Amino acid sequence: MEPHVNHLDNPAESSDPGRHVAVVGRSVMNSAYTIARSRGASSWLLTWTREGAGRLTHDDVTVEAGRHHLVILGPDVRQRYGTSGPHWDFTWFHFQPRPAWLALVRPWEVGPALYRTAIESDGDAQRIGACFDRAVRDLRPPRSALDDDPVLDDPPNEAGRQTISVSSVATTELLLNAVEEILLVASRNHRTRPAEPSVTGAADRTDVIAVADRAIVADPSAPHTVASLAATALMSPSHFAHEFKRRSGRTPMDAVRAERLGLAVQLLRSTDLQVAQVARAVGYADPYYFSRLFRRHLGVPPSTYSDAAVENPRYTPTR
Repeated sequence: MEPHVNHLDNPAESSDPGRHVAVVGRSVMNSAYTIARSRGASSWLLTWTREGAGRLTHDDVTVEAGRHHLVILGPDVRQRYGTSGPHWDFTWFHFQPRPAWLALVRPWEVGPALYRTAIESDGDAQRIGACFDRAVRDLRPPRSALDDDPVLDDPPNEAGRQTISVSSVATTELLLNAVEEILLVASRNHRTRPAEPSVTGAADRTDVIAVADRAIVADPSAPHTVASLAATALMSPSHFAHEFKRRSGRTPMDAVRAERLGLAVQLLRSTDLQVAQVARAVGYADPYYFSRLFRRHLGVPPSTYSDAAVENPRYTPTR
């Protein structure tokens, strides 16, 4: 076993709460800090870097976490993480996600059950930091009203200092509400971009199809063009369009149309929105153009789609 590495193969010894409770912590660690779990954890781990930097490896993919980076490690995947450089000041949650959260983090995916995004807005970064602080105080109230930072009151060790608080039946939902707010703020802030040099072991993420698909899925109703999608892949529009068609068999705008119609189907099935409202919601300013497009690819106009879907629940767009 390497020195200074905490090999936590037993979840009961690893600050991993398993499948029933949540844990929040604040860690200010030095270069000696490293955690390794050869079998992964049974919970999800979300880290928010305040200062310094960390390095996190999930399976064979490694990411650097700098200031105002959110990184999520999913369960049951071999993981290793620790300080990158002299220190790493970060707040973290171990939790079990609510089902809707997976769609929020999917555009950030950089490896197997590994997600990262940078928060570029100072206001959003402050709000996320406040969510973590509030969660700590919900479980461990500060000793005085003058405390502006969660107290780092656990005994220090050779790797640094940290506070760890475990939820109870009465407080788990409070922690999950904080996680949900963080993910919603980060999802709004997120801007899809190609793989960065600090992501290693994820060469397939530079694939132009994956890059463009992440941009489209993250916000189908955005004013996507071939030029804007090409910019996410750092390619010229003509080269991007050619490569996308060659590799996927469809044009970039075909991919945008398919994602928008898929979203329109969900809205028509689950809401009482009018056709014009659905059109605008999925990115089409002209409801008549939207209706023609919808009918061309689904065989019925959007105004009667709900009835057709009731008769044939497997009715889906042609993609």
